[in-house]
Amino acid sequence: MTRIFLLLCSLLITGCDAVNCIINNHPEFSKNSVNSATLNQVFEDSIRASISNSFEDLEYSYSFDLAGDLPEGISYAVSGRTITFTGTPTELGDFPFKLSVTATISSTYPSEDDPEALCSDTESREMVLSVVQRS
Repeated sequence: MTRIFLLLCSLLITGCDAVNCIINNHPEFSKNSVNSATLNQVFEDSIRASISNSFEDLEYSYSFDLAGDLPEGISYAVSGRTITFTGTPTELGDFPFKLSVTATISSTYPSEDDPEALCSDTESREMVLSVVQRS
């Protein structure tokens, strides 16, 4: 009973926008890995981020961070909630990297005392982009 009372008091003090932060919606990737690329062949693959448990998914902005090295000839671009890998790889091997996405509630909920930094959450995943020889 005390916990419910404290939660209600917190909501009344901070306002309704705080519910999004208390619920702590967590971003998710559309898949767990990138496809393999073939040496000297055009490559493209995308990963999309979303918050599947939120009816306000479109109200979030997404920022990506990639730590690690991609093979020569492969680059990435971010558009909205999607990161796309493109290019023609010119070296064989496995290229591990860490992909992170941070979701932040957008400013469509204006409030002078809205602690926006408390309303963001990050998901990270270790991935490998493998470049293989054509069979």
